[in-house]
Amino acid sequence: MTEARHWYDERPVAGNCGLLQFWLHFEGMPAIMAHGCGDLLKLTDEEPYSSYDMQEHGRTVVGPVQPTDVLGEVVGQGLLHLSPIGAADPSLRRVASGNGANASIF
Repeated sequence: MTEARHWYDERPVAGNCGLLQFWLHFEGMPAIMAHGCGDLLKLTDEEPYSSYDMQEHGRTVVGPVQPTDVLGEVVGQGLLHLSPIGAADPSLRRVASGNGANASIF
């Protein structure tokens, strides 16, 4: 997994507050970028972008997920299931993680 995280004062902003986007990587497949707001999560086929500076507001750093942060526990787990859950919108998906938890994704 790759993440885009907000850094301020040369330190990463920990937890959900600092996480901007993340990418899932599967062997032989293009990267999948996850981004959203609240309970909504949108997946797109998109490679990670480069880190960038935001002057006095800090910077966005793109790199590997840190094992001690919010996404660290899912690194290395396999995707169990991905299927449409909305007939009207074929982009709706349901994902089950390695621990059996489900998440609705659009």
